[in-house]
Amino acid sequence: MTSKQLKITNKIQSDERKKRSLWKFISWILKMLTPFRVAIGIFCLKISLLIVYSMLITNIDRLFNSECGYKCGYLLEKSPSFFNPLDWTLKMLSNHHENFYSVQLFLDTTFFAIILLYTFICILYGIVKIGIISASRFSGSEGETRCHKLCRLSRFL
Repeated sequence: MTSKQLKITNKIQSDERKKRSLWKFISWILKMLTPFRVAIGIFCLKISLLIVYSMLITNIDRLFNSECGYKCGYLLEKSPSFFNPLDWTLKMLSNHHENFYSVQLFLDTTFFAIILLYTFICILYGIVKIGIISASRFSGSEGETRCHKLCRLSRFL
């Protein structure tokens, strides 16, 4: 073998070793979290139910208490009639802006970003569990590549 080929094979082997060590580390972390899987699952279920409940209460409130209904997009002119825990949490967090090393932290924005990230992760997990092949149910045509199915699925979301 020439020296150039030897360098390339050494580089490939070192990359493979790095990947194996990363997967060992991830595997080790997952093994450490195994006793807490049920607690993490229950916590995630509670967060999901809170989001669904808040959306449902908001839509019901808009449906029943909107003055002009469909014409104005079910706009609420008064404060909401039903208690919405997610809305209440965001309002309470918006009152507390703290300075941390001369950087003003907006806790409500941070909390909202965490909720969006959680929702995004849940959607991606659902797509992975369903599988891209199963997404062909939405397309209706055969012979499409995975890329086409992903684009169609992203439009569906």
